[in-house]
Amino acid sequence: KRARYSAGTPSLPQLSTWLPAAEGSRSLVAHFLLAVAHDLLPEPANASAATARGGGGAEWSVYAGSDGSDVTTVRALRGGSEVWAARVGGSAVCLEASRHFVALACANGTLHVLSALSGALRLPPLLLGAPVALLHADAAAGLLCAITVDGEARVWQLGGLGMRSPCLLHRSSVLPVLHTARARIVAIVSLLGPGLDCAEGGGVWPVLLASNGQSFVYSEALDCWTVAALPHPLSELWSTLPDLRAEAEGAPGSPLRALHAAALAFSQETDGGGGAEESTLDPVAQRLENLRHIEGCMCAAAALGSAHEYSTWAQSYALALVSTRDERRARELCEGLIALAAGGADGAVAARKLLAQSVLPALATNRSLQRVVEQYSAALRDMD
Repeated sequence: KRARYSAGTPSLPQLSTWLPAAEGSRSLVAHFLLAVAHDLLPEPANASAATARGGGGAEWSVYAGSDGSDVTTVRALRGGSEVWAARVGGSAVCLEASRHFVALACANGTLHVLSALSGALRLPPLLLGAPVALLHADAAAGLLCAITVDGEARVWQLGGLGMRSPCLLHRSSVLPVLHTARARIVAIVSLLGPGLDCAEGGGVWPVLLASNGQSFVYSEALDCWTVAALPHPLSELWSTLPDLRAEAEGAPGSPLRALHAAALAFSQETDGGGGAEESTLDPVAQRLENLRHIEGCMCAAAALGSAHEYSTWAQSYALALVSTRDERRARELCEGLIALAAGGADGAVAARKLLAQSVLPALATNRSLQRVVEQYSAALRDMD
């Protein structure tokens, strides 16, 4: 029987303290989490169609349908003409197509990977243990991500025929996301990662969007999920955000902007406007709320690997620190940028430019921050 969160449902910490010495308590907690995952993840839907672009840029479509038996027929069409056809065992619930492969997930928990060129089976059917709720393919990188209804997320490197053997790049549980968001996961937004080579142990991390506008990204270094974007209706900056949805569609290199667009869209649906709520916070709490919003955006931009979005929010942060005369935060911001600039790693030039051309000039407009400006201006000169 499915469990829904309610005022009377114990939190996970409460549940674990109630059952520390009970026989099989870990199993009970696991089953509670499993019920939550089944309830908050999307129900598997009957797969129907997917589209992709081939190497020449020509668009083609893949259709899956069952004839009433426990077998699905997959057909690829280009320009209305059938290119290939295949049959797989199981009733299809999710379908994804890319230039390299076609992935078909079935209600019996199997995942079938077919060649996009001919429809031939690329791998033996994968037994995932539960039906797939969400499926996402990164066509450019040859990646496939699946989230099953038991809360397991997996990312595989599949690539093309000439690449190394397929392998698993990432596996984690989305149960912490469901517990925090208290909402369904509606989309796998993208897949991030510095390395996609299986032999070199490259990592790939999913970015997930929940139905309440919250988004999350997995951190391999921290070995846990982190918050990427949240609606911030109490922040004064929230009301200054433009209508990001149209901008996000034309800015594929701005992942945080796209996530903010989703959060803004959720706010517009729930409150009818999407602007900031009429704040009842006192001035001190309002300043802290504004800083919380900006700091969260800076951390998210760094986690998403979006250097230009980090720079944009760092400039907003410097201006906010000017208005609050917060010397401690200003000094910490400058210290982090000067350390990055002196480290010689990727982003060193950008960090130096950000500090010299944006952050320090902004801080210089407040006399109470002059010592910070002088100290880090001298540090920049010493680097020449």
